[in-house]
Amino acid sequence: MDDLILKAKRLTDKAERIKFYKEVQKVFHEQIPMSPMATAVDNVPMRKNVAGFWVNPFGKYQFFGVSLK
Repeated sequence: MDDLILKAKRLTDKAERIKFYKEVQKVFHEQIPMSPMATAVDNVPMRKNVAGFWVNPFGKYQFFGVSLK
């Protein structure tokens, strides 16, 4: 797939470049195990004295390692 991207980057003909990028998308979708359909914005209010908290991308809040300054 990398070679297709490099070839597409070097092309000056827009129509030809689009063909390569469409092929890259096809290969990408065949190789990935899953493709997210949407992502959510997760706003988490936090005080300045909270340390060690991070937002888990799977939506679970984990408090291991969280402390107050």
